[in-house]
Amino acid sequence: MAIKLTKVDERREAYRISLGGAAMDDLTLYGEAYRQQHGQTLEPSRLISSMVEEFMTEDKAFQRWKKCKRSESNEKGTVKGTVEQPSVIGEVP
Repeated sequence: MAIKLTKVDERREAYRISLGGAAMDDLTLYGEAYRQQHGQTLEPSRLISSMVEEFMTEDKAFQRWKKCKRSESNEKGTVKGTVEQPSVIGEVP
């Protein structure tokens, strides 16, 4: 069995979140699976940040929206990589 989460990148920012009991239990189990697959033990916060990153990377609608917003920003002369708040993420031209 191979879990979906790939090796974790070292660069991180701190955020504070709350998880329900079932989610925390599953996260603990996921950490065990990650350790078995990659030979590295990670704190739950490191797993969460990588899971969120991979989720956004694999969300094709979000990636299309982000690409569109970056194009609009470049046309307006704003800094590349900055993204304004979406009206509705599912609506991509």
